[in-house]
Amino acid sequence: MYFAQARHYYQGRTKKVRCLTIHTMECPEAGGRARWCINWFASLAAPVASTHYAVDATEAVQGVRESDTAFCTPGVNADGISIEHAGFAKQGPGDWADDYSQAMLRISAKLAAEVCARNDIPIKHLSDAELKAGERGIIGHIQATNVYKLSSHWDPGDSFPWDQYIDLVRGFAEPKPSRSETRTPPKGGIAEDGVWGPATTKALQVHFGTPADGVISSQPDYGFPIQGLKTAKNPKGSQLVAAIQKAVKCKADGCLGPATVKAIQKYLGTTVDGKISDPSLMVTAMQKRLNGGKF
Repeated sequence: MYFAQARHYYQGRTKKVRCLTIHTMECPEAGGRARWCINWFASLAAPVASTHYAVDATEAVQGVRESDTAFCTPGVNADGISIEHAGFAKQGPGDWADDYSQAMLRISAKLAAEVCARNDIPIKHLSDAELKAGERGIIGHIQATNVYKLSSHWDPGDSFPWDQYIDLVRGFAEPKPSRSETRTPPKGGIAEDGVWGPATTKALQVHFGTPADGVISSQPDYGFPIQGLKTAKNPKGSQLVAAIQKAVKCKADGCLGPATVKAIQKYLGTTVDGKISDPSLMVTAMQKRLNGGKF
């Protein structure tokens, strides 16, 4: 992760971390906003302010280590960790639902899940009363403003999609099944183990009505085995992959590459990074859908 040390911060902490605070940068959504924010806090022109992390639609970056105190949320600086997001507190529901914000929220949620795990923060959106009572969880800057009366900031705004965000964080916090883990599949279904093997390939082939042989071939460039290589013997790629591409509305060339993986991930609502780990949350989501008779 890109790191640029903020100019203003305290080394160490006087309290144990208990809160993760969500902020908006109060700037237009655009490429490179996360690094712009972190570099600004690191510059000679920086105000007496800083943040632990900043995110935009492409990456998360860091400006203060979690073990140190950032100057971001008066009232919970000593026991908080902050994430800045590109955009404005005034954004409406439609603004938070656009492609940029949705990609940013997924990146932020993955980071938030990791921060919560490292600092034993419950994945829970605290109310003002719970924050005041000293409970642990996730808050917006507006709640620190309401409870401690030390700033006038009201970000991330009235329309921030808290329910969706907390669900995303919880989803990223769920442990991935190990390769050796076996699950009892639903009757007549396939194991929801996150591994794209012959059984999953065959289930997809049956679902999409392509030849159901369950055959897969190695595709080391993407780090996982899957049918869909363009070869001299198969110049049109895979019928199965082409069928999946049509379902997720991307170019149906029969070749499974990062663009297609991203389209599948977006369709299934998992992290959109164009990569498939083994095991994979994307594959698990796909297996669950297939066991439910859909894709």
